[in-house]
Amino acid sequence: MKIVVITWQSYYNMFYKVSKKIKEFDIKVYSARALENDREKLNKVLEELKKCDLLLVYRSSQESFWEILEKEIKDGKIKAKIVYLSHDPSFWTFSNVEPEIVVKTHEYILRNGEENIKNLFYFLANKVLGVSIGYK
Repeated sequence: MKIVVITWQSYYNMFYKVSKKIKEFDIKVYSARALENDREKLNKVLEELKKCDLLLVYRSSQESFWEILEKEIKDGKIKAKIVYLSHDPSFWTFSNVEPEIVVKTHEYILRNGEENIKNLFYFLANKVLGVSIGYK
């Protein structure tokens, strides 16, 4: 299972740290700021998204690359399950999973901490990807 996370900088470090401790899935974590500043990296990530099983996004509002990503989603170029979050809930509509999953994902992120982020990955694997794995 391949999971890609694109998040704003303040969540990046925690997601990255936890992703390195989880061995059950291939998890890649990208900072929105890094993608904004490196178009070559952004293009590679957009190609990677075409092969991932789950895309988890926490959208910031300052970077312009979001429009490119959102066009890819609207055009159906990304076939993955998508959990799309932001401090502005209107962006949550880019998600293609049940609203209850989006809300629960947001709760895990707000509570933060390694244990919650680890359980967030397990929750999403279980509920979205159908992996038989426990979570708290």
